[in-house]
Amino acid sequence: MIGVITFLNDADQEDRLISQIIRSFGADSQIEFRAVNEKELQNHLEALPKSEARTVLIHDLHEIPHGIRRQLNQRPNLISVSILEMPNLEESSLSKYIARTIQQTNLGEKSLPPRTRDDLIAVTGTSGGCGVSTIALNLAVEISKSKEVCLVDAHPTRKDIAFLLGGKRDRESTKVRANLTVSNGGYSNSAINIADIGAVLDLKSAISDRRKQTRDYLETLQSANSIIFVMQPDNNHMFELENFLDSLANRTCTGKPIFLFNQISNSGRERSIFKRFKARVGDFDSYAIPYDRVSMDKAKAQYCALIDIAPRSKMRKALNQVAQRFIE
Repeated sequence: MIGVITFLNDADQEDRLISQIIRSFGADSQIEFRAVNEKELQNHLEALPKSEARTVLIHDLHEIPHGIRRQLNQRPNLISVSILEMPNLEESSLSKYIARTIQQTNLGEKSLPPRTRDDLIAVTGTSGGCGVSTIALNLAVEISKSKEVCLVDAHPTRKDIAFLLGGKRDRESTKVRANLTVSNGGYSNSAINIADIGAVLDLKSAISDRRKQTRDYLETLQSANSIIFVMQPDNNHMFELENFLDSLANRTCTGKPIFLFNQISNSGRERSIFKRFKARVGDFDSYAIPYDRVSMDKAKAQYCALIDIAPRSKMRKALNQVAQRFIE
């Protein structure tokens, strides 16, 4: 739970900000106090019990008074957010700014919202091995036929894409094709960056998680111009899809989403789940990716992509269709 204290001169602006916080963070936030003057604010801060709970003070002070600053210094879980540092008080930027500030580890750290990268595609998806790395790899290979691509292996629990393509694990970057480099974390400024960031987190609780793994995931997700969300035909994955769609609605992340329904077969159960998937994603772009186990096994055995082993397979053609969105 994140406690919120506000101190703004403009009451209407304060109302809008509080409404945005409630929309963005929902039940994980609680508006604790709206201060009218500095003395009232200081008294409230002095009366706050010391705890591990995160509390955010949102203000428009040009200079923080000594008494209030002392309370901030004495309580490491009390964080100050100045909206004066925001170039524009636009809803999506404000949500990113507040979320990023909550994640900070040091009080003196600046926490401007992550810059959206027009060249960044983040690939994430449901838990349980839904095919995020496979999708990221094959899309990178398809796009690299026409453009320079940097495949960023930012998976939180393993970094093995270069190894699976026949490279070495310990290298920062590996050139695997003429237009394709696999990087273990760094972006390229002269290429399309496709980042494999692993399974989606609970984004509502993640904003108050200060672990580096969580902060890195959120920063990539919030910086991406496009977000590819991968899921399999499983009822449990539908729940994770719902949570991700809620985060889009709350503007926790603002990249253009593309939804992939991966490894679909012709079974009645999977087709039923696919219909629910299509109804839930609505007008967002979505694709069905058929599964070809034989071709995938051959590709993994020979350290290559589907285009090298089964260029005419339905799975490869479906992935190429997704890739064309970023080539045109």
